[in-house]
Amino acid sequence: MSANKSPERKLFFNATTHLIILAFFFFAQIALLATFSIYLQSISAYLMIILYFAALCFCLFISTAHDNPSTKVFWIVLTAIFPAFGILLYLMWGLHRHGKHRHELEHQSHKDSEEALYAHSDPSDRQEEEQSDAFQKHASIRLISNYLTAQDFPVYARTGMTYFSSGEKLFDDCIEEMSRAKRFIFISFFIFREGQLWDRVYDVLLRKVAEGVEVRMLLDGAGTLFSLDRDRIHKYRDEGINIRLFNPTYKYVNNLYLNYRNHQKIIIIDSNIGYTGGVNLADEYANLTSPLGYWKDTGFKLEGRAVFGLTNIFINMWDQTVKKLSNSYTLYYPDDIPLTQGFCHVFDDGPYNNPKNPAEGVINRMIETATETLFISTPYLAVSLDFIDTLCRVSRSGVRVVIVVPCQLDHWYVFEVTRSFFGRLIDAGVDIYRYSPGMIHSKMIVVDRAHAMVSSVNLDNRSFYTQYECGVWFFDTPEVERVSEDFDEIISHSYAVTAEELKAEGMIRNSLGHLMRVFSPLM
Repeated sequence: MSANKSPERKLFFNATTHLIILAFFFFAQIALLATFSIYLQSISAYLMIILYFAALCFCLFISTAHDNPSTKVFWIVLTAIFPAFGILLYLMWGLHRHGKHRHELEHQSHKDSEEALYAHSDPSDRQEEEQSDAFQKHASIRLISNYLTAQDFPVYARTGMTYFSSGEKLFDDCIEEMSRAKRFIFISFFIFREGQLWDRVYDVLLRKVAEGVEVRMLLDGAGTLFSLDRDRIHKYRDEGINIRLFNPTYKYVNNLYLNYRNHQKIIIIDSNIGYTGGVNLADEYANLTSPLGYWKDTGFKLEGRAVFGLTNIFINMWDQTVKKLSNSYTLYYPDDIPLTQGFCHVFDDGPYNNPKNPAEGVINRMIETATETLFISTPYLAVSLDFIDTLCRVSRSGVRVVIVVPCQLDHWYVFEVTRSFFGRLIDAGVDIYRYSPGMIHSKMIVVDRAHAMVSSVNLDNRSFYTQYECGVWFFDTPEVERVSEDFDEIISHSYAVTAEELKAEGMIRNSLGHLMRVFSPLM
């Protein structure tokens, strides 16, 4: 399936026009707010005093009540320097204003999701976990499992687990499993682009639709801006592929809900097979094209009970997208329960969780409880100083901390923020590596070669606070060692960043990253 040039040009033109209109309204709001705030401050000295007093009150309110610590400093500084402008901008963009109907629907959808997870959970899984050698031997495993359980993400036993060290391996396996689907195929991705990979998936989906298999695709409105238009969506729907866009970009221009994106990566087949990880549905993720050298990505396959964790996430997000509660969870319970070794928790996260944020929480627990080794791969490291200081403390405690970031960059400005932390980390003994073959996009952590996580979660403020994410934390399975061995392989193809290298790149570049940290909450 290949499109001719005219539809491609039309799609590019429409997407570009859409972005220009969004940018116009965005900057128009900024200009109006700035003009009005300057006018207010010029009326009289008494009004200036009132504004600064109001700004002080707002700063106190933000410091105690604002639920996103990554943007707290930004709002306080802006309000303190430009009182009227900061207050007005915060009232417009800093508050959660989803609308009453959306808020009620989202709340009920999450409530239905939690009830379905609880109804499907099996107390014997928890009992088996507590009796396992790994659970009793490793305090870190007990702490993290207890944390996830307290966040309403149950532990699953009787689940087959397979780690994929590349996107191409994951998609080869997934397409083969799709070809055997009998009931349904659910797909959720942040980025989608037509190409060789989509051609393979598309051919299978058409065959399955003809056989009566239900096919749903949930794609993000921003991640597909330059790859999907209404004509393509209607074409796929007419063919039986039910495509929906999460949070289309033409909505919510007047507040930061525009910034809330569905970054999850999920594929579910017949309730019994599920995939997640860092990949998206585009050619570079399977190394069919090489815009940034070799694209290193990873994924994880579940078979059995834990698949419902992914199905539950998908249905919850689907219901919110179509704005209708389906109450369909019981129709998608797994019915093929293998007898396998190992345990896992499937978790998700999103802005509705602020400020408790289970994705950030489980990552922090993994970092804080490491005793021997802590290996992290991430395309971005645009986090808070508190997060960086935690890594430094763990390293100074005698734990070998290794962080692998890309050599080739897809977003240079985010890398400058990432790079700005290198000196602090290296001084604390953290080993920083850049992946020489190209772009490392995998989001993985392995601790003490005893437990690991594969997820969609980047180490940045967007993943922690404004995006919907998902992942799998697992232990007592041979797949933990497979992840550890893959890290060994990654490091062998990477080069270590040194303090001398950072110093040689000069004061101007080193200062740039520190300056850009101010804007890191928006990256």
